[in-house]
Amino acid sequence: MNNYIAVIGTGSYGTALAIAIARNNNIVSLWSNNLNKLNALNIYRYNKYSLPNIIFPKTLKIEFSIKDLFINNKYIIIAVPSIFLIKIINIIKPYIKDDTHIILGTKGIKYIYGELPYKIVQEKLKRKISIAIISGPTLATELAVGLPTAITIASNNYDLISYLKKILHNKKIFRVYYSYDIIGVQLGGIIKNVIAIGVGISDGIGLGNNIKSVLITKGFKEIISLGISLGAKLNTLLGISGLGDLILTSTTSKSRNKYFGLLIAQGYSIKKAKKKVGQIVEGYYNIKTIMALSKRNNVHMPITNAIYRILYKNKNAYRTMIALLKHSPQQE
Repeated sequence: MNNYIAVIGTGSYGTALAIAIARNNNIVSLWSNNLNKLNALNIYRYNKYSLPNIIFPKTLKIEFSIKDLFINNKYIIIAVPSIFLIKIINIIKPYIKDDTHIILGTKGIKYIYGELPYKIVQEKLKRKISIAIISGPTLATELAVGLPTAITIASNNYDLISYLKKILHNKKIFRVYYSYDIIGVQLGGIIKNVIAIGVGISDGIGLGNNIKSVLITKGFKEIISLGISLGAKLNTLLGISGLGDLILTSTTSKSRNKYFGLLIAQGYSIKKAKKKVGQIVEGYYNIKTIMALSKRNNVHMPITNAIYRILYKNKNAYRTMIALLKHSPQQE
């Protein structure tokens, strides 16, 4: 019996997820609202924009009709950048049925909402459907070429978790964990992008590996502090969707958020740095939401605040990071 699932989002992550799921002998439909891109994917059978030369499995098909996408699939993964999430929800809303299951692979949300993706989607849809979150340390290029990867699924619906484990899990290359901590799994995937920008800035001004370790460690404490205040579980934040994703994003040269921070430290303007990265820098947008949540919940986040002042208050990167390190001695 074939398993069917759809992926919305033809960026590097959405395409990589579609490829990995199709390799598990599932029937995958890939769709976006960019017709030109869909045509190119259908003709070349690989994503020449972000994952060139990784040929699509035969069980991955390009879907041009949003109506047919929902007729043929009950399980829909949304893997678009956070700045496009609300737009996509508004597009698909008329096609969602009572037995539709939405799986969110988006790590972040636009500032104007000040809420996490799960809650925003619930409020926008105004109906009760099953929703899950997928997150974890998943570089799109490594996932697409078939290198071993692990991911966490979070949902209140055990049947949805079971189905996703069945279609995603592969003993050799795709390890799946699950959680009922929806808040924790979402937060880990959002705040880590902000800390990675800070690590990139630190590298760019030449603070070295010792301070990089401090930023990652203390940044993780900020993730824990905000997470616990919002109801996340400590065990979740210590897992792959929290600490695991933070380590990956803050240490790999393939991290767009870290690269963005490096460019800012080198004197690039925000506009030029984003253009040079060439993809959405989630941390740049997410930091406004994180700052709003920290103030609302009275959580002290000095590293996040320093990065925010560099990005949005035009503060000098070197002086701001050095001032952060000059704090009075504190108990560990």
